[in-house]
Order: sequence, then C-alpha cells, then structure tokens
Amino acid sequence: MIARNLNYSTLFLVVWAIAGTSLGLSNGGCGSGENTSPATIRVTEYLSQSNLNTPMPDATICQTDTENCVMTDAEGMATIELPSDSEVSYTITKEGYGSYLISDVNDGRVDHRFIMYGDEELARLAPLMGTTYPWTDTGIMILRVYSEPGVVFDLVGQSDTPFYFSNGDTPSTELDATTADGRGGFTDLAEGEYQVEFVDPQVLCRPFTAWPGDMDNRVKVPVKPGYISYASMACGQAETP
Repeated sequence: MIARNLNYSTLFLVVWAIAGTSLGLSNGGCGSGENTSPATIRVTEYLSQSNLNTPMPDATICQTDTENCVMTDAEGMATIELPSDSEVSYTITKEGYGSYLISDVNDGRVDHRFIMYGDEELARLAPLMGTTYPWTDTGIMILRVYSEPGVVFDLVGQSDTPFYFSNGDTPSTELDATTADGRGGFTDLAEGEYQVEFVDPQVLCRPFTAWPGDMDNRVKVPVKPGYISYASMACGQAETP
C-alpha cells in the first residue's frame, strides 16, 4: 500500500489537523479551464517484503472529490491529468485492499509508485500500530522520511503518539524514532488537515510527496475517514527514489 514510490515508501500505501478544520481537498474537476499536466502512477500489490512488484490492475485513481478518474492497466500503470504547479490530492482504491489518499504538488514529476496492502494484511498490521482495521470513522497517516534513522514525527498541536516501523517491515508503538526503514505514522485521526513536523536536529527536511507546511521540516497532510493518508520528506542529502 499504501507515494512517490510505494515500493520505497511501502505505503503502506501502508497516510494530518487543526481540529474542526474542513477537509479542503476538492481542486475542482479537470477540464474547467485550469492548466493541467499528467501524473503517471504505477500501483503494485504487497505480497511480501521481498515481493513488492506484482502489478495491480483495475485500481481506481481519482482526483479527490471529483469525477476525474482513471484505472490502472494490466501492468498497474495509469496516467491522470491534474492541476499543474499546485497542491493536489488523489485517491487509490480497489475492493479488497486498503484505500489511500495521496497529497502532493504536481510540479512536473510524472513517475509515482505505490504499493497496496490487502485487507487481510492490514488487519494483521493494525494492532501493531495501536488500532484496528477497517477504520471507518477515522483515518490513519503513514509518513516516510528519506534520511538517517532517528527522525521523530510530531503531530503539531496534538498529543497523539506515533508508531514507527522496525527494519523488518513491522510497525511498533514501542519505538520512539524512525529506524532505517524510515516509516511511521499516526492512527485514529479525525477528518481534517494536519501539520506534521519531521524532527531532525541535524539537517533540514524538504517535502517530497507532500504539501509543504507552514515552516521548515513540516508538511500538511489531509485525512479522510476510511483512508490511509501518505506523505514523505527528504532530509539533508538523502537520496530519493
């Protein structure tokens, strides 16, 4: 599942919010006069940590809250037109798999890759993250940092405790910072838009697949009930996919 490279971000496609803020996700449908540019997305299925490249056909990708939708082909590929040089979001859904909400800036990069997790695998992983699956009234957030280990995720203005992934692709609420895996997140979040700070005292972080936040090392993340929201940052000179 559930970014810009679900393989590398393993979404978990295995995906933020001032309480009470409305979820301003609708950018309007394409074709209403705004400039658009293509985003090419490849979706694969999570089978095991060593098998992350099985194509996912017939996954539906939609610009959030619009009828601008496409479907992946036999190779798991699809291209969708999105507003250019602006904050955009889109969902990736398929029956039997976790639903994902991706937020990004459509700045000309056209290659995005995501991994979808099946319902059975999510039900297994959810208790390790401190929640249950499926989530219907709330959403969860999966964050990825391209950096050395030791980055802390802080949900600005909130007291929620994050989980982090161990190096073996296993989430845990006992860890207090990222490992070499680079992933973590928050669960049981109400609908809204959240600011997340990637706390790395050594270097500055920049948004990778994310909406920029209101200061350095922060991103904005929209959360929608029933979805896994995803965002990522790169810190220092870290290489990105």
